[in-house]
Order: sequence, then C-alpha cells, then structure tokens
Amino acid sequence: MVDGKRPFVKAAPDDDPLTVANLHEAAVLGSLPPGAPAPDLLGIHRVADWAAVVIAHLDGPHPDLSPASGDAEQT
Repeated sequence: MVDGKRPFVKAAPDDDPLTVANLHEAAVLGSLPPGAPAPDLLGIHRVADWAAVVIAHLDGPHPDLSPASGDAEQT
C-alpha cells in the first residue's frame, strides 16, 4: 500500500457465520481510539454476496491459545 501498511483481508459470503464475526471485529476496531494496541481498520468492502474486512497486517507470530501457553494469559 502507498502508506506502508500491508493489508490483511478476511472475506466470506454473506451467509457464512464468519461474516457476522468479521463485521463485528471491524465495528470494534473502527470504534477504538487512534493509537490503541490493535491493527488499524482499513476498510469494509461488499461485492455481490460477499463481505471483506481489510485491516493492517501486524508482523509477529500467531498466539498459541492452548491451555498451557503463556500467550493465553496475557491481557
């Protein structure tokens, strides 16, 4: 992207349960104040019967959410 942010896209058809979760995530990200420790919401796009949420990509590993992981305890 021109501003140096790499996009991460979550897309699903409107009748997929993931679409509700993705749009909820977008609403939460869009309501956070600037500088919050969360990725920037870059946009929401709808085409035909699909919805795509575009957020800024964050570098780093995926969290390990298994019960024994220290990642699961961080807030």
